[in-house]
Amino acid sequence: MKNISLPLIIGAVMCILSILFGFYTINTGDTFRGVLWMVAALCWASFVRNVFRKNNKNKQ
Repeated sequence: MKNISLPLIIGAVMCILSILFGFYTINTGDTFRGVLWMVAALCWASFVRNVFRKNNKNKQ
Protein backbone atom coordinates (compact mmCIF):
# COMPACT_ATOMS: atom_id res chain seq x y z
CA MET A 1 0.00 0.00 0.00
CA LYS A 2 2.46 2.64 -1.12
CA ASN A 3 -0.30 4.86 -2.51
CA ILE A 4 -1.65 6.00 0.89
CA SER A 5 -1.22 9.76 1.06
CA LEU A 6 -1.83 12.38 3.71
CA PRO A 7 -5.04 13.74 2.08
CA LEU A 8 -6.40 10.18 1.98
CA ILE A 9 -5.75 9.68 5.70
CA ILE A 10 -7.13 13.10 6.66
CA GLY A 11 -10.25 12.55 4.54
CA ALA A 12 -10.88 9.12 6.02
CA VAL A 13 -10.48 10.41 9.58
CA MET A 14 -12.77 13.36 8.91
CA CYS A 15 -15.38 11.05 7.37
CA ILE A 16 -15.38 8.81 10.44
CA LEU A 17 -15.50 11.79 12.81
CA SER A 18 -18.38 13.33 10.85
CA ILE A 19 -20.37 10.09 11.11
CA LEU A 20 -19.72 9.82 14.86
CA PHE A 21 -20.53 13.48 15.47
CA GLY A 22 -23.69 13.10 13.37
CA PHE A 23 -24.86 10.16 15.48
CA TYR A 24 -24.07 12.10 18.66
CA THR A 25 -25.97 15.16 17.42
CA ILE A 26 -29.00 13.06 16.45
CA ASN A 27 -28.97 11.35 19.84
CA THR A 28 -28.93 14.71 21.63
CA GLY A 29 -32.14 15.63 19.81
CA ASP A 30 -30.99 17.89 16.99
CA THR A 31 -31.96 15.77 14.01
CA PHE A 32 -31.44 18.46 11.37
CA ARG A 33 -27.85 19.17 12.38
CA GLY A 34 -27.19 15.44 12.67
CA VAL A 35 -28.35 14.93 9.11
CA LEU A 36 -26.10 17.79 8.00
CA TRP A 37 -23.15 16.04 9.64
CA MET A 38 -24.08 12.84 7.79
CA VAL A 39 -24.13 14.77 4.50
CA ALA A 40 -20.70 16.15 5.39
CA ALA A 41 -19.53 12.56 5.95
CA LEU A 42 -20.75 11.65 2.46
CA CYS A 43 -18.77 14.57 1.04
CA TRP A 44 -15.64 13.40 2.85
CA ALA A 45 -16.20 9.85 1.61
CA SER A 46 -16.47 11.17 -1.95
CA PHE A 47 -13.25 13.13 -1.46
CA VAL A 48 -11.44 10.02 -0.20
CA ARG A 49 -12.74 7.99 -3.14
CA ASN A 50 -11.55 10.59 -5.64
CA VAL A 51 -8.10 10.84 -4.03
CA PHE A 52 -7.78 7.05 -3.95
CA ARG A 53 -8.81 6.73 -7.62
CA LYS A 54 -6.38 9.49 -8.63
CA ASN A 55 -3.53 7.77 -6.77
CA ASN A 56 -4.30 4.44 -8.41
CA LYS A 57 -4.51 6.02 -11.87
CA ASN A 58 -1.09 7.64 -11.44
CA LYS A 59 0.40 4.32 -10.30
CA GLN A 60 -0.45 2.47 -13.53
